Amino acid sequence: MIRAKGYKKDRSWGIKVWNDGVAPARNIRFISDDIEKDNGVQLTVRQGTFPYSLLNNRDSFEMNAMLAQGHNPVPIIKFIWDDDFGENRERERVLEFD
Repeated sequence: MIRAKGYKKDRSWGIKVWNDGVAPARNIRFISDDIEKDNGVQLTVRQGTFPYSLLNNRDSFEMNAMLAQGHNPVPIIKFIWDDDFGENRERERVLEFD
């Protein structure tokens, strides 16, 4: 089970992504029309980060985010991953920013 949450860090924003499942997650990728369109939420991800190759149980990684004034307050993001229970497993959720 892949989860994500936005948070405030100093003067910028971050997104923490973690594996809340019991099995290692592999080949993690995400899609989001809300983020890919110009809706005021922009991720700064280092090239080659996705697909994220392996995320063990309770491990996490972080991404930087830029939020423009008037940004979409409830962008929907879908994570897709492979694990011991199957391939192309999906979870769609609202990406909240605290």
